[in-house]
Amino acid sequence: MNANLWRKTVLFLVLLFFAPASLFAEGVNAGFPPQSVWVSNTSASAGETIEIFTAVYNGSADEFAGTVVFNVDGKKVGAKSFELSDGASELVSVEWRATAGEHSIVATIEGSSGAVAQKETAAIKIIVAESPPTPIRDATVAASEILAEATSAAVPVISNVANITYELIESLRLDAISRLERMAADTISMQEDLVTPSIAGTSTSAVMGFSESASSTPSALSQMIHVATAVALVALKSRVLFYPLFILSLFVILYLLFRWATKRPRVRY
Repeated sequence: MNANLWRKTVLFLVLLFFAPASLFAEGVNAGFPPQSVWVSNTSASAGETIEIFTAVYNGSADEFAGTVVFNVDGKKVGAKSFELSDGASELVSVEWRATAGEHSIVATIEGSSGAVAQKETAAIKIIVAESPPTPIRDATVAASEILAEATSAAVPVISNVANITYELIESLRLDAISRLERMAADTISMQEDLVTPSIAGTSTSAVMGFSESASSTPSALSQMIHVATAVALVALKSRVLFYPLFILSLFVILYLLFRWATKRPRVRY
């Protein structure tokens, strides 16, 4: 049975049972029949779109117009305007995307052009089930659980490896500082030894056949070594400088290794 035929059947039943009663009612004969709202699916699941509908009638001798507002749990979910000639009826409906849980549904008439015998229908209760699981959602949930378990299991291992690595790097850094300090001290001692005092008015360098100025002046190489050692000591002693430089150097080495490993030999023809 298609939707249009189903609507016509419901409207016919409404008119069959309730329209005659309006002929004998006293006072105002316009508004909702003494019947609640309907839904197209009473066993819907969350996420499904269902239709909420009701019937309005005009048992008066004048035209009747207004707006039917549908409310779910006190919140407006849709509205439809209508115009009825005398003695006419109409089926009004809106669509609603169902959410899980128990819901109360009512319809009210607002902005009517005349007096209304019943401005609000009786509330109906429906229960919407949770949406059934789908293969994609099941796979996503399973993957999330596996990832969470793997992460929780890997965190202690990663933390332990990080601590061991940090301790190793720190020991290497401190050892390098000690070696460089000894090297700097040896360099200074060598430079001091180059300057020898004169004995009895005659310099040792003159006796040996070397110029005093040449022997007393440190070589360019020793000066470069001394400067390089001092710069290296500054970088090593400061963690703020050392670790960024260390990480940058590590990335450069890895990049160069990657380029070397992925470099394809040229094909010669």
